[in-house]
Amino acid sequence: MLQPFIALPYSPNVSPPDYFLLPKLKTKLKGLHFADVAEIQEAVTDELKKVQKDKFSAAFQNRAKACIYVNGAHFE
Repeated sequence: MLQPFIALPYSPNVSPPDYFLLPKLKTKLKGLHFADVAEIQEAVTDELKKVQKDKFSAAFQNRAKACIYVNGAHFE
């Protein structure tokens, strides 16, 4: 039996890159210097590949639940 998928409207409150991925990238890449854009892209790609899918999914689900709890209002 297929479960219905409810698509959430765009909301900055449920943008996983803002609160989950970007802080991880900033921590890992802080203080590094790159010769060119290709080196930056390679370093970012390598770090993104290290992110476990289940942790990303859990972070998104938790954030979505919080957004629903506050009825779509802004929260930190």
